[in-house]
Parts: sequence; C-alpha cells; structure tokens
Amino acid sequence: MDLNEIGRLAKAAQPSLQKADSDAKNQVLHRAAELLVEQSDFLLKENEKLSAFKRIRLLLNRHKMITAIVLITIMFMIFDLMLVSSFIEVLSSMNL
Repeated sequence: MDLNEIGRLAKAAQPSLQKADSDAKNQVLHRAAELLVEQSDFLLKENEKLSAFKRIRLLLNRHKMITAIVLITIMFMIFDLMLVSSFIEVLSSMNL
C-alpha cells in the first residue's frame, strides 16, 4: 500500500466517520495512531523519496530559470547590437 492509496482510503472513510459517535471516532483515532507507529519505517522511507523528488524538481526548475535568464540576456545583447548598428547607419548617413 502506498501513500496515495492510504489517502484515498482515508477520504473514503470520511463520511462514515462524520456520522459516528465519539467512542467510535476515538477507537478509529487510537487505531490510526497504532498504525502510524507500526508503519513509521515505511512512512519515513516514503517521505525520503518525496523529498528526493522535490529536490530534483527544484533543481530542474532552477536549471530552467537559469536557461531562461541566459536566453533573455542573449536577446538583449542582440537587440543592443541591432540598436548600435542602426545608430551607426544613421550617423553614417548624416555625413558628419
């Protein structure tokens, strides 16, 4: 069972828990706590996997951002060269 499946099962149980009395809710909470303790190794490993995926995603997003900054910088450099070239043409045509 993975974390997504656990989440789906918890969501499916929600309507029944809303209608349950306090004793039933307390029993469910105690059992959930027991399961969390029993499954703590599994949950910690899954959390590590998610953390690794998040780190990879952050690195990819940073890479994309750096690539975009470089491309924008290049575009501005090209634009500047075009302006300088146009300015030189205007000066040349003025026969100063």
